[in-house]
Amino acid sequence: MDRLPGRGQWLSERVLEATIPIDTRADFGAGGFALDAQDVALRSLAGLDLAAAVARIRIPLWLVNGQFDQLRMHEGLFRRLAPQAELIIVPRTTHLVTAMRPRVFNAVLGVALATIGHGAPSAS
Repeated sequence: MDRLPGRGQWLSERVLEATIPIDTRADFGAGGFALDAQDVALRSLAGLDLAAAVARIRIPLWLVNGQFDQLRMHEGLFRRLAPQAELIIVPRTTHLVTAMRPRVFNAVLGVALATIGHGAPSAS
């Protein structure tokens, strides 16, 4: 991204215009964009062993993906690594599910918290 003109800002703005609802778009970029961190963050993802990390999770796990999320190509792998996980697909969204459909995502989060809280042992 840093090699692009304007460090990719133009591209980021076009993606947001095409994907984020107008009523939440201003909030999404209100604090600016961490252009200094984007390449470092993307490089750090290459060093993660997500398969090993997912297989070690021993708490309730919910996989929440957008219907058109480009990372869904690994969904089957994650389901095999964590067969106990809930899989929720949010319609008409990409990887930016929290920004594209914030009310739907918040509702899913609420259900997850209520479900996990319902199964938690009481603190007595």
